[in-house]
Amino acid sequence: MMDPILSMIGICRKAGKIEAGEEPVDAAVRARDARLLLLAADAADNTARRCAHFAEVGQCLWLRVPESKYELGRALGRGSCAVLAITDTGLALAVAQRLAEHDPAKYDEAVANLQVKAQRARERQEEQLRHEKNLRQGKRREKSPPPPPEETPPKGWEGDRPPAPGKRPGGPGKGPGGSRKGPDGPRKGPGRPGTGPRKGPGGAGRGPGKGPDDRGPGYRPSKKERRHAEVNARYAHARPVKRGKGSKPGGGRPGSGKGPKV
Repeated sequence: MMDPILSMIGICRKAGKIEAGEEPVDAAVRARDARLLLLAADAADNTARRCAHFAEVGQCLWLRVPESKYELGRALGRGSCAVLAITDTGLALAVAQRLAEHDPAKYDEAVANLQVKAQRARERQEEQLRHEKNLRQGKRREKSPPPPPEETPPKGWEGDRPPAPGKRPGGPGKGPGGSRKGPDGPRKGPGRPGTGPRKGPGGAGRGPGKGPDDRGPGYRPSKKERRHAEVNARYAHARPVKRGKGSKPGGGRPGSGKGPKV
């Protein structure tokens, strides 16, 4: 009677879900396709260390089986095999269960881990099948309805809400009726001190005859006027500038003999 473990390995070979030899196992591990690594009972220590390294790289389990390299090779149709990798989660779980039947204390933990991985793989497969079915039938995920728009009151209507700070009822800077008039008429105040209608002696507006004395006591000169006043005060005691030779044609010093050109 053939060993059930070797029988399961033969089934994996027929399904194309197994890789035998160090180089094929290394390629499957780096591609993250390996689910379970099996090591022969009579494999060398170096081969065992490489198998543990493969399992660490591929984040999968590795188990040492009681069969020899010759028995594993015969199940795969080759002379011998020291290490092999199973690339299907369901078949890896089946092999681990066959091993647990012979030695439960040694392989039960591996069976529990593979059961969790197999359950996750089935859930992902079922979700993928549902998605493909929905695509064939033209079903799409229902979109959530948009939120209802907020009702905005008409422009200028405040309702029961209190007026915003700094605003008068009826609009900014307006009276109760919305006009720029108070209850007793147009809102006119005294204004800034020293200001008033700009009228000079000659009439309304900026006419001739308007000077600093005509301005009110609260008048504040502009920056340009203040600058002129500073300059005049700085050079108040300076001598007048003497004209040079080239300031005016024929304007040389008297007695210099240089007169206007003829």
